[in-house]
Amino acid sequence: SNSGRSLLSLQMGWFWILERLCNRSYRRAEPVQRLLVHSDLPHNKDWYADCDFNIVEDMKRLGVFDNTYTGSSSDLADITVEQTIDENMTVNNVDINLCSLRMQWNPHIFADLLEICFRLSRFASECMKEIVGFSADTCNDNSLHTEQVSIDFDENNNGGQNGVVVSRLKSSLKSISLVFNSAIDDLPLFSITLGRSFFEVESTNDDSIAVSVNVGDVRIETQLADCVCSTYSVIFGLKESLIEDNTSLLTLKYKKGKAVNVEYQEKRKDKNSFVEAYANIDLSPVRVIFIQAQILNILEYLTSGILGTLTSQLASSAAAVAVDV
Repeated sequence: SNSGRSLLSLQMGWFWILERLCNRSYRRAEPVQRLLVHSDLPHNKDWYADCDFNIVEDMKRLGVFDNTYTGSSSDLADITVEQTIDENMTVNNVDINLCSLRMQWNPHIFADLLEICFRLSRFASECMKEIVGFSADTCNDNSLHTEQVSIDFDENNNGGQNGVVVSRLKSSLKSISLVFNSAIDDLPLFSITLGRSFFEVESTNDDSIAVSVNVGDVRIETQLADCVCSTYSVIFGLKESLIEDNTSLLTLKYKKGKAVNVEYQEKRKDKNSFVEAYANIDLSPVRVIFIQAQILNILEYLTSGILGTLTSQLASSAAAVAVDV
């Protein structure tokens, strides 16, 4: 039979990365352990800081590693891939559900991480060169044989008799937050949060496509609660009254193909006209707070703390490569 169904499921639980890199720019005498990237954990980071970030022991206490554990096992991601084939069509479905992820950005810490990644890549490339050189010396041309294989695809057996293939991708995100910390004392300065987002795309093998994007909220807020009034802490974001109503900041719908003409046939004034594509964008009211000192601090951090860190590290890496050459 040419019908069948296959299913692949992947669930990712709690996720965290700890760092304790030494940095001379800190005012502390010794480096302090901190969470660099983490998902939703059973307790907040302050709770784990009091117990020296012994997160594994807390997981054991909750029975996460026991076979009888019935709690959530997809606190980071839940991915499902399904394919259904029958006589008329093939349907491919991919569902990606992401929960919360929080990242901490410190210019010096990420410069050190980039340096570590660069050294690892150089070490890996040198090892590959030695392996390839050893293989070239031990193997001659006569010991290697290549053969071309041609595969003929049956066009009539592509997704059933009619050759209809439908592919769907659905992705949802609860929230992702990036906190920008000071390079001097590692205190949080401001954060960017993307929350309640949804993405869906459906395509067929007749070049028809439908895309739907929903962005719940994008918030830029300062973390300096002692220096800024709470009324002005949110620099950019959806209005508070709309958040309570679960209103989305941005909604985008795009369609292309034969389905557009069928769906919007009644809306066209000229019935003989052809609609190739259709797009609809809805933008909800947003709140913007402009305080010159805040904006200047953000721009300075973006140029020095982010772009400056990346460009300086790339320059030093290129210089190291030039010395080796």
